[in-house]
Amino acid sequence: MAPRERLSILMGISVRHPNTNHISAISAGYTTAEEQIVLIYHSVYLESPWTAFDQWQLHIMKSISGDPSSPDKTTDAYTRLKAAVMSYRSFPGTFFNIRTLAEKMKVSPTPIREALIKLVHEGVIGFVPGRGYYVKPLDLDDLRADYELTFLMLRFAIERSANPFDPHDLPLLPANHSHMPDEGDLARACAAYVESFYERIALMGGNLRLVHSVRQFNDRARVVHLLALKSMPRPLDVPSDLNRLAHLLQSGSRKQALRMLELRCQETMSMLPELVKTIHLRAQHVPTPLEELV
Repeated sequence: MAPRERLSILMGISVRHPNTNHISAISAGYTTAEEQIVLIYHSVYLESPWTAFDQWQLHIMKSISGDPSSPDKTTDAYTRLKAAVMSYRSFPGTFFNIRTLAEKMKVSPTPIREALIKLVHEGVIGFVPGRGYYVKPLDLDDLRADYELTFLMLRFAIERSANPFDPHDLPLLPANHSHMPDEGDLARACAAYVESFYERIALMGGNLRLVHSVRQFNDRARVVHLLALKSMPRPLDVPSDLNRLAHLLQSGSRKQALRMLELRCQETMSMLPELVKTIHLRAQHVPTPLEELV
């Protein structure tokens, strides 16, 4: 049998029978690089679906490059640079100094440049021919569009319900403020819960592209989530509301769950203008050099 035919059969079986033991049993003898990638992808998906794409991509990069250190350096540079940019603490329009960043991160300029190219492709940063890569300001219209699109994806996942809602991977939250050292820690704990909750809903759709898109939204909107939660007098109300939503999803009350999710989205979107304004003012008055953020 041709390798591509065997690969197609393996992918079909692994999708229809999402069980690691079953996949291991039926995949005996499938040892080509392509087949191993499929097995790695599905085993990672079963353990942690929202990291499946990253693990799969890293495996492919290593296989193609033949240098196991290069993809790791590029991935590390990408992760650190993306987190720095997404904090929106640097002045908008600031250009990246590739050599300075490479020295700071103790790598050659190549992984930095490759990471920046990927961030441009994702729309995270900007690029001017002849000048280089720069920090884009947080755009209110883009952010609104992000929230609207994410709500539509989550609604699709709930309506389709290809998989049951599973709350087991959701992080635990403290019962009260006394367990948190400061308000920032409480906001981060609540934000982590909200992001995990959205990804859990996305998994209901049975579409990994959808899960990946929701995860990317969480990356882009993380600073907004944190600021919104910090500005609330009772940030724990948000995960408490989501807990009620979880019970609705588990009981199959999809219409009620969708209505509750829609109200949650509308409430957050009503706060966006003030949140974006606050983020811009912080970046202008207390800017942090990119080199210090990585």
